[in-house]
Amino acid sequence: MNKKVFLFLTSFLLLIFLNSVSLIAQTSYSTSDSIVVFYPQTFDAKQHMPSFAIVHEPAVHAGIPEGWPLTPVFSEASGKSKATVHCGAADFYGTGEVTGTLKRNNTSITLWNSDNYGYDKYMGRQLYQSHPWVMGVRANGTAFGVIADNTWKMDLDITNTSIVFTSDGPAFRVLVFEAATPQKVLEKLAVLTGTIELPPIWSLGYQQCRYSYRNEEEVKSIADHFRTKQLPCDVIWMDIDYMDRYKVFTFSSAAFPDPIGLNNYLHAHQFKSVWMIDPGIKEESDYSIYDQGSAAAGTHWVQSGSGIPFVGKVWPGPCVFPDYTRPETRHWWAGLYTDFMATGIDGVWNDMNEPSVFSGGEEGTM
Repeated sequence: MNKKVFLFLTSFLLLIFLNSVSLIAQTSYSTSDSIVVFYPQTFDAKQHMPSFAIVHEPAVHAGIPEGWPLTPVFSEASGKSKATVHCGAADFYGTGEVTGTLKRNNTSITLWNSDNYGYDKYMGRQLYQSHPWVMGVRANGTAFGVIADNTWKMDLDITNTSIVFTSDGPAFRVLVFEAATPQKVLEKLAVLTGTIELPPIWSLGYQQCRYSYRNEEEVKSIADHFRTKQLPCDVIWMDIDYMDRYKVFTFSSAAFPDPIGLNNYLHAHQFKSVWMIDPGIKEESDYSIYDQGSAAAGTHWVQSGSGIPFVGKVWPGPCVFPDYTRPETRHWWAGLYTDFMATGIDGVWNDMNEPSVFSGGEEGTM
């Protein structure tokens, strides 16, 4: 090949590459000597903030600590946003609720919640939660963590030396942690993402839960058998069959006609009770919850792209879904628990919060 042809082909291939992949300049801010937040130049705060992951937004200072080892490279390709972190050799952990070994090297995961009964779809790599988080541990014991602060659907690809987040949405920020040990990395993660409330002592023992109990007599029978056989058990959970046709905040008049009496019975036998609530509200006139939510011009419901309530099929059939991003909706929803808990219920099981949709959504979710 002569020199002119070689130069032409090289220039042509480079032009194709630049048209398909564009590197994005970035700004970065150190929150301390061990956490740095990296922003792509095209970051649009309106698309991402407030963060759903970072509960305590860090105070930032300009600049990166001297000798900082990990810097993500932001790029765009085929309409997708990407962040690549070249880490060097490490053992990788994290990635949230998916099947597989504890070590996540050479793993690819799709971060997109899915109601995946029996884990039989997507090889168990799309389950009920999505966590864009990876922790790396080096051979010398030092550790680092990487968060892609993004709620859009993403692919997460991990090799033995790199982490790549590829998002369907706009450019997103990345937080990188450095620490002397994995334990210290997780402490830093907890500071930013928040820690759980101290649970009640009764929630830490053995709990009986299954799908599902057909009626209150069956629940009492289960409780009696535990006590007769002197098996320790602190809690019994009620699945969706206690409801009137799977409508939340209702009780079946045939199967669970006396929830106060059932809870009193369980308490008398030293059991606490947890009852399920789903976010799918049956689309049915004269159902009080649906009517209340619709009375506010329908704004309590998640809207579709065309500005009308999104409808997806769940246990009751066609359902609408509360928009918990709205303070007014959260306040209304919280008020629904007053009468519900007054029956003696000790805890609430929030289920189907992927949010699961049997039909009308993508890959089993809204």
